[in-house]
Amino acid sequence: MQLADWWPMVVAPWTEASRGTGSRQALPNRRCCSICIAQSRSGQSTVVIVEGFFDCLKVFQAGFASVVALMGSALYEPQRRLLMQNFRQIVLMLDGDAPGRRVAAIISERLSEDCSVRIVQLGEDIQPDRLSEPVLRELLAREGGQPEIH
Repeated sequence: MQLADWWPMVVAPWTEASRGTGSRQALPNRRCCSICIAQSRSGQSTVVIVEGFFDCLKVFQAGFASVVALMGSALYEPQRRLLMQNFRQIVLMLDGDAPGRRVAAIISERLSEDCSVRIVQLGEDIQPDRLSEPVLRELLAREGGQPEIH
């Protein structure tokens, strides 16, 4: 799958996620979780979670189709439920700044009750979208991420 094929999914899954609810308030204003879940239903049991949209694109380009962006530094309950329904293993790759590390610990604690969670520790102030694809593949492979053909 080329990046151009992936882009239209930014809009479509939002409608999918809110169908039957009569309201867009079914999920918080954090769309990327449901966006990427649609792409990630490829039979993979592991998903990579990042903070932002560009982090998500970079990890996807590095060969990991099962990647979810939180679009911020919080994990909301509807996002948690979607993740638990679709994946058994989570690899957290949040930003290497103090807030990213703090949130990774909080999210890890929350998710580890229901699945296996691994944290990729990035260097101080390093963001996934600033890393090269080979470095991303190496870091994620160490923590159980599996590249996929897309």
